[in-house]
Amino acid sequence: MTLEKTNLKEESQMSVEKLEEAHAKGQLIEKLTFALLPLLFSCVVYLMSALQNLSHDVTILNGKISLVVTSDNKQANNSGAELAREKLRQDLEKEIQRNRDMIAENRMHIAILEEKLSMTKRIQPTKE
Repeated sequence: MTLEKTNLKEESQMSVEKLEEAHAKGQLIEKLTFALLPLLFSCVVYLMSALQNLSHDVTILNGKISLVVTSDNKQANNSGAELAREKLRQDLEKEIQRNRDMIAENRMHIAILEEKLSMTKRIQPTKE
């Protein structure tokens, strides 16, 4: 009988230890859950905020693209941009022509200087 009592006591002690271990694990899980909940909540809030910002950016881009492309995916007429492009083209053509004129003028000056140099070379031998 004493052997049975000791076995029962050992079994009850083992079951109490198992219950205590299970309770300790449960407390650990509860602590982890309460520690992670604020972190998970802040992550969800951040993702919602980022999604809202992206949605706002897409709305802005859709507004801008309608100025450039029609609903048929063809380039839209933009008179302001076309006028600015035409003015730039005309300014560039004027600048190119001015550079060409300067090149021609410089070539003429070079030819004059070369002519003067050749004349001075012809005159110098006669002085000696």
